Amino acid sequence: MLELAKRHWSAIAQFAGFVMLQIGFLHPPEVVKGKDDLALLARFIVTVLVALLIIAGVVWSKRHHLRWWTIAAIVTLVAACGLFLRYRQDQRVCTCDVRGKPILIGTVLTAQAKNDVEANRVSTCAELLDDFESVDEVWTSASIARCENLMTIEYLSSVVLFALVLLMIVHAVSIVSRAEPAAL
Repeated sequence: MLELAKRHWSAIAQFAGFVMLQIGFLHPPEVVKGKDDLALLARFIVTVLVALLIIAGVVWSKRHHLRWWTIAAIVTLVAACGLFLRYRQDQRVCTCDVRGKPILIGTVLTAQAKNDVEANRVSTCAELLDDFESVDEVWTSASIARCENLMTIEYLSSVVLFALVLLMIVHAVSIVSRAEPAAL
């Protein structure tokens, strides 16, 4: 069984990358939903990058290229983790938990909301939302749109980069598995 898994490692890992992409794109967080145009663009970019990785994998598939594939995978992994952590930070800043549901908010208060904060000493976003009819009355539309776009781009980019890391690792493993035992 182990020998069979070793022979088909590349196909198994590619399938895992495909599943990861589908989960990332088909089940995005609430604030990313509704951004179908960006999700389609991200899928197109993934397709192009995978094609480029396949070409690179054919051209640079020798044992001495293994170091570069490993370095590329590590750098891409660091970038993906950084982007995802940035997304999570922006998610904390740009969403407000109201009755257990995240609501997209902005970062710049309207003049009316500033006055309410000063007059009533309101301290949380949930309290602010209780005082007004809608999110647009509390935060500027531009800051809400900026938060939404930023979080969408960060999330989709991190999913793309994580998928690329997986593909680079698969290629590195395939280089190692093709190497002669004496060359290791």
